[in-house]
Amino acid sequence: MLTYLIKTLMHKYIPKENHYAEDIIKGGKESIAATLCLTQDEIYNSMYHEAKDLFHDSIKAGQLNREQILYIKYSLREFLKDYREYYNAKYKNDAHEIYSLLKSPFLSNEHYTTIITMMNKFIH
Repeated sequence: MLTYLIKTLMHKYIPKENHYAEDIIKGGKESIAATLCLTQDEIYNSMYHEAKDLFHDSIKAGQLNREQILYIKYSLREFLKDYREYYNAKYKNDAHEIYSLLKSPFLSNEHYTTIITMMNKFIH
């Protein structure tokens, strides 16, 4: 519950900053720095899409077995265990549940990185 309150207050009262290329690449060229400006939402969306696309492609290619899919689902549930929205939700199947949990606004970039790393280990 405390985590939920902290994240809610952070999203409400802390402005979303821009991340400029100068901050990311020290001593980069000014032309590159002028063209690169990423917001937190863009970084978050790119991580979400990477995780979703990786899961989708590996499911379609048959690279994940049932145990691995259940482990991914269990990990996502552990990340979101403090949020009541996901306790009694009904899903068609495990893949549908994983897609729905991946859309959660409560997942951080670290969570997405963990899921992506886990899926890459399963695939290779």
